[in-house]
Amino acid sequence: MTRELEASPLFDGYRGSPAVDREAVAEAIVAVGDLVAEREAIREVEINPLLARPDGAVALDALVSLDGELHDDGDRRRDRRRNRS
Repeated sequence: MTRELEASPLFDGYRGSPAVDREAVAEAIVAVGDLVAEREAIREVEINPLLARPDGAVALDALVSLDGELHDDGDRRRDRRRNRS
């Protein structure tokens, strides 16, 4: 999976840095995909940056955008952010 990415050559080491854990990067990508598939309310996920290291990968910052309706215990609630002036 990670070999298909444009940045793939960088995963093998860049300017003296060690190669990163490609499996951990792939697992992170799959985990985000699974999360989106399980939650209908998720409209968009942005992870920037994903820190890939020789010993794993971790999202340093993430943004998850939801659709206009939030669901909690069967109740429908309007997303108040959409109603701001």
